[in-house]
Amino acid sequence: MRKNEKEQKRTMQWKNIVMGISTVALLASNSMVVFASGNYGQNGANWALDQIFWVAIVAFIVGAAVMAAKKNTIGVVTTLLVGAIVCFFIKNPTTLSDIGEKIMSVVLQ
Repeated sequence: MRKNEKEQKRTMQWKNIVMGISTVALLASNSMVVFASGNYGQNGANWALDQIFWVAIVAFIVGAAVMAAKKNTIGVVTTLLVGAIVCFFIKNPTTLSDIGEKIMSVVLQ
């Protein structure tokens, strides 16, 4: 019985490794077109923000699913609200700097 459990754990570990490698490969292959133009810095930053956005979406959905499985309604709502706020700032990074500048102007007056 123990040997079978160890084999199942080992199989799951290998499945997770293969899925991780394939995910990285897919993300890398979809982004190679971005670097075709001459503005490498801006394109690289846009590509990174796009990838971070989707990683954050998946992370918050998984977090909400875990909370839903535990029947934690407050946890699900909180996770979705925080996820929405974080994803908004990922898609609009200039708004965060604008908020910071407004706070500094109020503090320094």
